Formats: sequence, structure tokens, C-alpha cells
Amino acid sequence: MGVPMNNENAVQNLQNGESIEDIKASLRPWSRYFAKSIDSVILFFIAGALFLGGEWLVGSDSLFMFVLFILAAVVFFALEAIQISKFGTTVGKFMFGITVFKQNGQLLSFDESLKRAFLSWLRSGLGLPLVSLIMYIYQYNQLMKNNVTSWDKELKVLVKCPEVQAWKWLVIVPIWFVLLVAQSIAIKIYDNVDNQSLSTTQSPRVGVVQSNANQPVAVNTNPYIPASTQTSEPSEQTLQQAAALFEQGNSATANGNFQQAVRDYTQVIALNPNRAGTYYNRGNAYLALKDYSSAISDFNQAIALDPNSALAYALRGLAYYGLKDYASAIGNYTQAIALDPSFENAYNNRGLAYNGLIDYSSAIRDFTQAIALNPNSAQAYNNRAVSLALSNDYRNATRDARKACSLGACNALEALGQNGWLRD
Repeated sequence: MGVPMNNENAVQNLQNGESIEDIKASLRPWSRYFAKSIDSVILFFIAGALFLGGEWLVGSDSLFMFVLFILAAVVFFALEAIQISKFGTTVGKFMFGITVFKQNGQLLSFDESLKRAFLSWLRSGLGLPLVSLIMYIYQYNQLMKNNVTSWDKELKVLVKCPEVQAWKWLVIVPIWFVLLVAQSIAIKIYDNVDNQSLSTTQSPRVGVVQSNANQPVAVNTNPYIPASTQTSEPSEQTLQQAAALFEQGNSATANGNFQQAVRDYTQVIALNPNRAGTYYNRGNAYLALKDYSSAISDFNQAIALDPNSALAYALRGLAYYGLKDYASAIGNYTQAIALDPSFENAYNNRGLAYNGLIDYSSAIRDFTQAIALNPNSAQAYNNRAVSLALSNDYRNATRDARKACSLGACNALEALGQNGWLRD
């Protein structure tokens, strides 16, 4: 694979019968491309670690993040320059036996190496996908035409590219592919973490049964449903006993004693199993206890007894949301909306479920509909601000966050500020 150079063996390259023209003629652009690609990925991970480390230590203040980005870029170029100035090669170039030196046979200085690293990056398209493709094609044509790249010509630099044996290609190309996959995974992970910084840790508080940060708005203003159709009528004495236990369960719920409420409603169901309201209420108690599976079971029974209840579907949607089964939550909210097109909270909650699926455009549409139904909905403005921000529409996100704050919900505004996403 070759060995790192020093000034003596760099000069020796020219003393061994190799002319400048001979070295220029050893183009091998694909070797140079793969070597540069490997170097870029390695330097990406090093600079990225610095970037993320700084963000973790200090936070995501916009000015600091800009400074950190500049520092990471400096490190990116400096590391390549150090390798070229000290060894005449880099990790990627070393794998292909590629060496870089001046026409007098000497190694480049650090300043010269740094300038070369910056010019090669600049004239290769700044890392922008489409621009880079166009610039790579252009630089390839220039290399084949002039036997030298524009930056090496300007700096009077020679690049020696020996022939690479077939077995080395069989080893190096898989390594290159694995590095690219790892880079893509790292970018995806960072993107998800970055999004979650707003959607989870910084998500607006839109209180439900308990005021947890990333739960949907409770669909029912009064969770105690007093009555329902019965298919069979128990005795009068049994009904009176069930009614007393029912009110006892409501009282326990109002006092936050949800476990007692579950016990009371369970006794009611034993006495009168055909009352949908009891299943609603016990399901609500299970929601408060975060026993989402039991809640779903109760809402299933409530729907069986009252299949046209939009509320039952919406409540079941809440339970599925709690399980992070966002697709099932969306299905239930959709059914609730079909039964009651004016169901504002069903739109709001479905929007939150769409956020969970990273379908921000659908979430925005639902929050917009919730606002149309209730122009003074602080939660809907708050939630739409989050979705807009996650869609990188910071200006409109700021507008909605400020509107939500004026209505009493300032969580999104605070989150945008903490992430440096506020716009005038």
C-alpha cells in the first residue's frame, strides 16, 4: 500500500528516473476519488464528534452553534493539512499508495497543505450533492486534459498515483462502502436526535388526564359520562347499588385516586355490564394510570355498546398514542372525525399522532383544521408551531408560537428560543 513520505524519499522519487511529466501522467482519477472520499468520511466523524460534543456541553444556542460549525470546519481542513505536510499522504491516499509533494520533491508546508485542502473542497462543489457531481465531472475533464487538477496546477503540486492491484480494490471498495453507510446512519441518528430535542424534550405541554409534556389534549372536558343505553335491565336494587358505586368512582377520579376509581367502576360493571359510560370512565382511569392496554380493552367494550360514539374512538386513540402506536391512533381519530366532523380535539390529537410518524405536513393540516374550528385554541397553535419548526419553517413556527403564547400556551415559544429557531 505504500508508506508515508518524508522530505528525503520525496526527493528520491524524482531522482529515481521519474520525471515530473511521468508523475503527472499517472492520473488514475478513480484512485484519487476513492481516497478523497475515504478521507472525507473519516474527517466527517472526527469533526462531527467535536460538533456534537460542544452541542452537548453548551447547548444549541444559535451563535454558539455557528461558531462550533466554523471550528469543526477548521478542524476538518487542519487534520488533512497536518497529514499532507508531515507524511505526504493521508489515510485514504495511503491505502492507494498516493503521495503529494512539490515539484522540487519537497513536502508541502502546513500552510500550503491547508490551502490545497480548502481549494480542493471549494472547487469540488462544497460538499453539495448536485453541485459536487457537476464539479467532479468538470475537474475530471480538466485532469484528463491537463494531467493536473486546477488546485495542484496553481500550487505547483505533484500527485503520484501508482497502479493499484486488483486485490487491493477488492478490499478497499467494501471498506469505502461501509464508511459511507456509517456516515449516512450517523447523519440520520443526529437528525432524529435533533428533531426529538423539540418534539420530545422540548415539546409543548398540552395536558391530558395528567399534564405530561408530550401527550395529546384530552378529548373530553367532562370524563364522567353518567348514562348509556342498556340491553337488559337489572333489578331496581342492583341499579341503585351500581349508581352509588358509579358516583363513588367519579369522586375518586376527581380526587386523583385512579386506582380506587378502577375498583369502583369494576364493581359497577359486575352489577350492570351493559352501560357504556362505565367503560368510558374506567378507561379514562386506566389512561391516567398509563395502563393503556386495559384502557383499550375498556374502550373496545364501550364502542361495542355504543358504536356511534365519536368520543369512544377518540379516547381509544389516546390509548394507542400512549403506546406509541401512532398508526392505530390515527385510525381511531379518523373514525371519531367521521362521526363528528366538528370534533376539534380529534383533529388536534391526530395531528400529534402524525408528528409521531414524522408526517409533519399532515400534522399541520390537522392543526389548521382544529384552529378553524376554534380560532382561540392555544394548544392547536402551540402544536402547529412545533410541526412547522420540525419542517424547518421557522418563520411561520415563530408566528404560531407567539399566537399560542398570547392565548396562554408558551411552551412552543420557549422551545423555539432554546433551539435558536425564533425568527422575526
